[in-house]
Amino acid sequence: MKQITLTALFFIANFYCQAQFFQRQQNFVFTSQMRDEEFSHGIRAYRNYGGGNPNNFFWAGIGTSYNSNLALLPPHNLTHRYRFARFNRNGVQIGDRATEFGTIGTPNTTGWYNSFGLSVAEVGNTTGTGGFIGVGRVESNPLYTNANVPGGADALFVVHATGGQVTNAIRFDYKSQRDEATCVRQSTFVPNTWLVCGNSIDVSAPFGRIWVARIDIAGNILWSQVATFINSAGGIKNSSAYSLCENPTTGFVYIAGTISSGLPPSTNHGLITAFTSFGGFLWANEYGSPTATSEEFHVIRNTFDNQIVVGGFSDFGNPGIFNTWILKANAGGGPVIWSNLLISSLAVGSIEQSK
Repeated sequence: MKQITLTALFFIANFYCQAQFFQRQQNFVFTSQMRDEEFSHGIRAYRNYGGGNPNNFFWAGIGTSYNSNLALLPPHNLTHRYRFARFNRNGVQIGDRATEFGTIGTPNTTGWYNSFGLSVAEVGNTTGTGGFIGVGRVESNPLYTNANVPGGADALFVVHATGGQVTNAIRFDYKSQRDEATCVRQSTFVPNTWLVCGNSIDVSAPFGRIWVARIDIAGNILWSQVATFINSAGGIKNSSAYSLCENPTTGFVYIAGTISSGLPPSTNHGLITAFTSFGGFLWANEYGSPTATSEEFHVIRNTFDNQIVVGGFSDFGNPGIFNTWILKANAGGGPVIWSNLLISSLAVGSIEQSK
């Protein structure tokens, strides 16, 4: 196990070109030919529930309804749609909304983007009807002449009523790069705000940057940071962010992901980056084995003793065959506390951790 402290970084704290969206929603209930649907993330709702009773809680999931589903008729078979679904505590589906997004002022018939849901969080109130926040991305859609996004994709921030209806949607762009939001969490340290992380990929060169932002319910960015990591040759390392957590006492924000040097041999390792509650950089560490070729962290949580634990996968000891990797890290960026690989005794394929 190696741990490398990353210090050669710079930050640019600007997201811009915010554009409001309008949308059309379809409540698709497929009785036949249902396929090409996926959930990317789901939660057990604690702040949204039925009849004013917290025991009547919901499950909420977010993902994508792809245009290749044979149950769809034109024009809905021309667009990948952002999908939100809700279930009662017994797992019975009580809401399913697939949404197509287009920029305000663009004709409905020529401007629908491809859109993808990647993570969901809650909006709380005292009656259990606060709603949800979803994030993901909108992409250029080659099947529509006016559905072009600078850089190919923008990060998407969506506000839902508790029943799943879209009440507002904003897209965020960083320097016309290919952008996406991969994780959203409701902040407990700064009430009525949400922490979002994601990736910004340079379309002119094969590398990505991670970003983090604090956003309010209206979609206003209160602060944002974009992190660029530099390799030993002065080039840019390729980094990705998949998940975040917030320490409720300090407000520190921790992001889990992966990073590669951008130099041969091409290998990638686990990445944890830490920020203050207002976006100030604290530390960044790279974790992994010198003999592994591919390692990633996909989920991160606080522990009872104010440290952090991450889950992901590693092909340590058997390149190309992945096993679940769990690591407990020092919240101050210090030495690893412990690290374990969960290796399948069946040895029949790869397993990995998700959100």
